[in-house]
Amino acid sequence: MPGAPATPPAPGIADVPADGGTALNLSWTANTEGDLKDYGVYRATWALASPAPSLTRIAVPGTTHQAAGLTNVSTYYFRLTARDSSLNESGYSTEVSAFPVNNVP
Repeated sequence: MPGAPATPPAPGIADVPADGGTALNLSWTANTEGDLKDYGVYRATWALASPAPSLTRIAVPGTTHQAAGLTNVSTYYFRLTARDSSLNESGYSTEVSAFPVNNVP
């Protein structure tokens, strides 16, 4: 039985322009395992020293995610995992954080 996939790199994170401060875009480099099933995007409003309550699964080959429905200028913390077809999950990526900005003119 193979082990878990490699831990994905920390995602890049950016504000979504002209959205009223309600979304952030994440992107990352794809893992190369042949049996990769999906990525887990974990989100919280505090540093993720413990598992986050919010999880979104991104099907392969997806390497982007738009976190929507956020609160303007509230900080959000994200990290990723990779999961293979046997449901083995990698360790967590390095955490990133940002806050959405209301940049509508």
